[in-house]
Amino acid sequence: IAVSVDNALHHQDLTHDRDRLRLLLEVSESIASHRDLGELFRDLAQRLPHIVPFDYINVVLHEPARQVMRLWFLVTSQPSTISPGLELPVDESPGGLVWKTQQPLTVDDVTQERRFPKLMSMLRENGVQSFCALPLTTAQRRLGSMGFGSLQKRTYQEAELTFMQQVAKQVAVAVDNALHAESALSAQQQ
Repeated sequence: IAVSVDNALHHQDLTHDRDRLRLLLEVSESIASHRDLGELFRDLAQRLPHIVPFDYINVVLHEPARQVMRLWFLVTSQPSTISPGLELPVDESPGGLVWKTQQPLTVDDVTQERRFPKLMSMLRENGVQSFCALPLTTAQRRLGSMGFGSLQKRTYQEAELTFMQQVAKQVAVAVDNALHAESALSAQQQ
C-alpha cells in the first residue's frame, strides 16, 4: 500500500510540475502575442489561477523622479476602490520593499501586518486577506514588483513562490519592452 501511495503522490507531483511548465509556456506565448499590457494581464489573470490561486494581480513600478511606487496595472475578480495610478512612497509600499531588496514578500494575514499602514487599510477595506509581491527585474534594471492577492487568508508555499517568480521574470521583460516602446514613441513625437 505504501508503494502505491508513494507512486500516486509521485504521479501527482509530476502532473503538477508538467502543468506548471505548460503554463509557463502559455505565459511566454501570451507575452509574445499581446502588444497591449492590459490585455496581457487580463489573460494572465485567467490562466494563472489554475496553478496559483489569487483574486487580484497587479504591477507596481518605481517612479524615480518622485521616489514613489505607482500602481500601473490591477486586475481584480471583484470591484475595488483601489485603482491604477495610486502612488505610495517607496518606504511605505510592499512593492517598494521588494524593489529595494529584490526579495519576495508574503503577507499571510493582512490584519496582522503592521508595516505599510495606509495600504493595509485599503486592502482590508477591499476584503484582501493575504498577498505576495515579487520583484519585476530584467538584466538591465529593477522595475518594481508584481503582486498576487487573495480574499482568503493563505500561506504562499515555496513551490508557488518559485513558480510566480518565473512568471514575474517573463512579465518584467514584457513591461520593460513596453516602457522602452513608450519612451521611443514619446521621443519620436517630440
